[in-house]
Amino acid sequence: MDKDSPRDGSQSSLLNGRQPENKAVTNPGMSGRPTDEQAESSVATQTKQTLTTAQAAVVKMQGDVMKFVTKMLGTEKAQEYATRVALIARDNPKLAYAIQKNPESFLTAFMASAERDLMPNTSKGLAYLIPYGDKVQFQVGYPGLLLEARRTGEIMTIDAENVIKGDTFEYTLGTERKVVHRPADDVDRTKYDAITHVYATAKLTNGEHPFIVLTKKELDKVKATAKASSTDSPWHTWPERQAIKTAYKRLAKVLPSERMQRAAYLDDLAEAGKLRFDREKGEFIEGELAEVSSETRDAIDNATSTEELQTILNGLSTTERKKAASLVAERMKAL
Repeated sequence: MDKDSPRDGSQSSLLNGRQPENKAVTNPGMSGRPTDEQAESSVATQTKQTLTTAQAAVVKMQGDVMKFVTKMLGTEKAQEYATRVALIARDNPKLAYAIQKNPESFLTAFMASAERDLMPNTSKGLAYLIPYGDKVQFQVGYPGLLLEARRTGEIMTIDAENVIKGDTFEYTLGTERKVVHRPADDVDRTKYDAITHVYATAKLTNGEHPFIVLTKKELDKVKATAKASSTDSPWHTWPERQAIKTAYKRLAKVLPSERMQRAAYLDDLAEAGKLRFDREKGEFIEGELAEVSSETRDAIDNATSTEELQTILNGLSTTERKKAASLVAERMKAL
């Protein structure tokens, strides 16, 4: 071989019309794909931006909170809630994301907590503002239900218990109503699948002892209608506690406690997506009217003729038209 000929065969490749093979080793960090460190840095940056945006949104709401909560609970309480609303999204990226995407749902959830004077997202578990995707939902905690019950002054004691396989449990309805529950000592009371019943009892100042009993089958139906599949749902995280809460909510219907009943009702409305806070009027829109969009409500409120109202209705779906019908009828009376 000629001493000037390349030893890697590149001359032969050129003579054959082929380009010499490039055997250079590329740097993995320069391949176009982000390294693990770069990916983590990007996620951290996005999370920080989300938290910052959400923080700015809730700070803007402080004025609304002060104004409306002052009417509900007074200035001192309003200050507490205004301070809480400014801090609630810190270190909670999922909640911050939902606030960023749908601040209206967050304000509704927060004002539901304020109306019942149940400070949300604290260690007391009185109420929760839970992110479900891009929306925030109010949920009352069972300690919140108990507090509302005791605020009435007519309920001396109120309790609820899960019945676990292995427990002795009997209850009698009719004129001689009673509950007998003897818990077994050697069972795990934190397992939802081991529950057979849940019950709640109360002792009233008038001497009555109302109680409610639910079977596991009834609990499973309640769980199935809730957002239990979401990892943020209390039914997913603490199903045995949600069973207790369900019993308290059912008992609330037969107790002389409008406060407890109202808290349970708001919880149901929020779960069904039928609760919205109107920041213009400073009041809740409840039931099917809450499902009418703000844009449609504004259009109806600003309509100046029956023809304009009819045009608005014609532009809605059949379902939306039914929900907005009462608003249209009310507006027609005012024209």
